[in-house]
Amino acid sequence: MVLHNQLMIQMPVLRDLKQKVDQQLKSDTASVKWSQLSNQLQNADKRMWDWMHQFKPPADSTSFQQAMEYLSDQYRQLETLSMHYEATIEEAKKDLNIMDQ
Repeated sequence: MVLHNQLMIQMPVLRDLKQKVDQQLKSDTASVKWSQLSNQLQNADKRMWDWMHQFKPPADSTSFQQAMEYLSDQYRQLETLSMHYEATIEEAKKDLNIMDQ
């Protein structure tokens, strides 16, 4: 899946941003903003890993119709995940004043 591969490329970006946010959180432990953003980044990463671990290609014995339904559902899940992932990355970049990576 192309969308999956695009998200995989973004995983190191997300982790780098989380490290930067966590550094901000260490210097400003009272900041709700940094704490929430750190949690959002962690959640986005976890959701990606959860999706990857639950995805199973349809068995060869699966009917074409069932396989297409399953793959369509998985693609919709991945689209939703992608939108959440991208929005979280953009929010972190904005809050950290990072233009484009």
